[in-house]
Amino acid sequence: MSTFTNNNVASGDVVRASDHNTQGASIAAVVNGNIEADNLASNAVTTAKIADASITNAKLNTAAGELGGVWTTWTPSYDGITVGNGTVVSRYTKVGKTVTVYFKLTLGSTSAIGNGVFSAPVELASHYSASVDYIGTGVGYDNGASEGYPLAIRVSSSTQLRFVAQDTSGSSLQTTGTSSSAPFTWAVNDTLMGVVTYESV
Repeated sequence: MSTFTNNNVASGDVVRASDHNTQGASIAAVVNGNIEADNLASNAVTTAKIADASITNAKLNTAAGELGGVWTTWTPSYDGITVGNGTVVSRYTKVGKTVTVYFKLTLGSTSAIGNGVFSAPVELASHYSASVDYIGTGVGYDNGASEGYPLAIRVSSSTQLRFVAQDTSGSSLQTTGTSSSAPFTWAVNDTLMGVVTYESV
């Protein structure tokens, strides 16, 4: 904490240079940007002093978890998804309690899709209900037919997310999620991807 002592000088007193220089240096340090939290009362700043448009993306902190931060890679665990020699891109960002997830699997020759469950990078808040809350969307892309099939992503547990495919009639969502033949028969170079946003614990 930076503090200053007010040493009043009386008429006729001798003032040493060191008395002046020490206090002057401390004042200069604060003025030049070293104001500490202890120097401000909790309610000291009552009016915004940031000019409109002065905060830009370039000025945001780029550390993970900050508003301008990089996304983090995580390695999901699976139930009903066999990655095999496929390629996974799994990234997320967490700012405060808000988590946004991106997941993409490009199938290889030894990959397989079953129940379509993958683990969340951060545990979900307790108010989410398994098999009830749908919190994301996705696409199953049939590379051979050049067609994309819409998918939903729902909560499977506090730590797991599940891809869900529309049934053949398109009138409802399958409760068992994706399978080897839903929403189409998966093959090499097909893609399973989705984006989810949720509140974490």
